[in-house]
Amino acid sequence: MRGPSLPLLKCRALGRPGKPVANRKSQGMFARHRRRPSTAVRGFRSRDRPRRWHFRTMPHNLGVSRSPPCFARMFEIPALSLPISVPRCVDLHGTIGLALVERDSDVMTKLLEDWSHPAEQPYGLPSRRARALLRHLLHGEIADCRERAILRNQDGSPALKTQPGETMPAVSISHSGSMIAVAYGRLAGLGIDVELHRRDRDIDGIAALAFGQEERRLVGEHGPEAFYRIWTAREALSKATGRAFTQVVDRQDYFTDLQTEVTQLVIVGRPLTILHARPSDRAYLALGWQSSA
Repeated sequence: MRGPSLPLLKCRALGRPGKPVANRKSQGMFARHRRRPSTAVRGFRSRDRPRRWHFRTMPHNLGVSRSPPCFARMFEIPALSLPISVPRCVDLHGTIGLALVERDSDVMTKLLEDWSHPAEQPYGLPSRRARALLRHLLHGEIADCRERAILRNQDGSPALKTQPGETMPAVSISHSGSMIAVAYGRLAGLGIDVELHRRDRDIDGIAALAFGQEERRLVGEHGPEAFYRIWTAREALSKATGRAFTQVVDRQDYFTDLQTEVTQLVIVGRPLTILHARPSDRAYLALGWQSSA
């Protein structure tokens, strides 16, 4: 029996499918991940191949372009190669839009100029960049998103400004070092976290403060690879559940399998899914959600 339909992470492959990327400078450290967009589309849409989510590095041009034919609608955003295996038991109950970009790239500078909102000026520059990227990502979903500020809830999480009676997508942002990640989806909860490996970070001390017993053992045995995988997953989980930092440091074991790319949990009767990824040698990313169903 056929499993549920493949969750769709939406991005736009700028330029004609198969056309080489012209501007390597704008891609910086991610240029080596460049592949043909048409291959990327076939890679995760075909049902007779392993089901994978892919993001492809793209040039900085934000102009209108031809889209691969199997997508109904995509976004004009650059993205990094991000393969995540998704087993058939995972059902997204909708669509998640996700973008991962370099902080100092030409495209991020352009987005900050064109998609910033005056109400967000009090926030730090990384937060303003992330909000500009998220607002651009949402422009195909919400007609007047350019005029909507992305403010902070009482727990510090980002939220679109809404009118009475409106229902907006759940949104999440994260930034670490030179990377910015944002996501949205019409889900009950959504969280994204990206972290860059830092040699000066006291991973054993943080693990002792925040992680469960088995998670701490894994960090002691496998070092930074285990720490960042678990830390990003706990951050994404806490954002998806709305418990914020309380859940990040509750010292409960949640992520004790370092091999799987998908972790499924049930917390207080709510099913949650966490996806783990390594966008680059130094970067760790996790995306978590609870469905509305």
